[in-house]
Amino acid sequence: MNEVLGFFEQFSSKIKNFCYFHTDRISEAHAWVRYCDGRLKRAFYFSDGEIAYQAGVMSEGEEDLSMFEVGEDEGETYVFVDEEDVHTLAAQWSLSPLDLVDMACEPSTGFVCKVSNGL
Repeated sequence: MNEVLGFFEQFSSKIKNFCYFHTDRISEAHAWVRYCDGRLKRAFYFSDGEIAYQAGVMSEGEEDLSMFEVGEDEGETYVFVDEEDVHTLAAQWSLSPLDLVDMACEPSTGFVCKVSNGL
């Protein structure tokens, strides 16, 4: 994770406000990162049924969702995050990939961005 955050740190020196989202429904690995004014505001990585990494304060968007459904099973606390949570958070912070379905774009390599002052 440190290697990935190192890349984001370099990226943030050029693009001050950005978000990164990852979801894999097969492995149930999910992640998000948010930079504001060139500084890491939030990073979260969930894999193999547990929180593998987190930094920063949980955002209001995260708190509002059911993504952190904490429960008890034989005395152990668990957290569950799924693909829908990632898409919902992406829509709140930036742009949900589900919204891209209606975009008429030629196949290419590039970035999809939404410029916002609300970060």
